[in-house]
Amino acid sequence: ALMFEHARHINWMDKRTAIPSFITIIIMPLTYSIAYGIIAGIVTQIFLWVFCWLLEYWDALVTKDRTLRHVWLNNTDMFY
Repeated sequence: ALMFEHARHINWMDKRTAIPSFITIIIMPLTYSIAYGIIAGIVTQIFLWVFCWLLEYWDALVTKDRTLRHVWLNNTDMFY
């Protein structure tokens, strides 16, 4: 219960943040392990980042209205 009070600060409208957070919150009690929950959240975050980057990469290749440089610059802003 003490750890769950911080869930209200998660941006639930942003799917890149909400899905890994939800997976982490659900996996922890199901596996009785905090470590497995954190690992599941990190793996989900990496998968979503790569998947979203590939979608934007594909969109840039197909539509030709943006360059691949724009795709890279748009996706690196989430780290800062």
